[in-house]
Amino acid sequence: MPSARLQPPLAPAHPCATYTRCDSWAPQRQPSLLWPQGLAYRTVDRLTDAIAADPDDIRWICNCTPCYGRSIEWILNSPDPHTHAFRHSIAVLRALADDIDGPTAEARRSSWLEHCQIAQAFSYEVRSIAGKGWEPPKALAAWNRALPARVS
Repeated sequence: MPSARLQPPLAPAHPCATYTRCDSWAPQRQPSLLWPQGLAYRTVDRLTDAIAADPDDIRWICNCTPCYGRSIEWILNSPDPHTHAFRHSIAVLRALADDIDGPTAEARRSSWLEHCQIAQAFSYEVRSIAGKGWEPPKALAAWNRALPARVS
């Protein structure tokens, strides 16, 4: 009789899912969520530290459906941050898609460029408050170079 091979468990349902005890061979993950103002995924630990540095900063407020105008801190303190981070991130992406959907290619391009420029600026501002680890994603600078503002 052939020996039974151990099979790894199926992948988590979504990227923010945590591993269970039976999957102890895999590293434990902390949830990450999309920080809408910076167009970047940030870990719970990084967000907790930054929010602690300036809890009243409006950059922590999110108007997506799950957040409903609250600070994203509620996700960090929730009993199930993985699920809430995932739902929040999907809602933010959906709202972003709706926001940049303009009637013309030029309108969409301009809207996306504006989002990238604001996100880059917000990341630098938070870095000045919260410190290292808040550099804007390199993709934002790449978009700014690829889509220079047009002069009318």
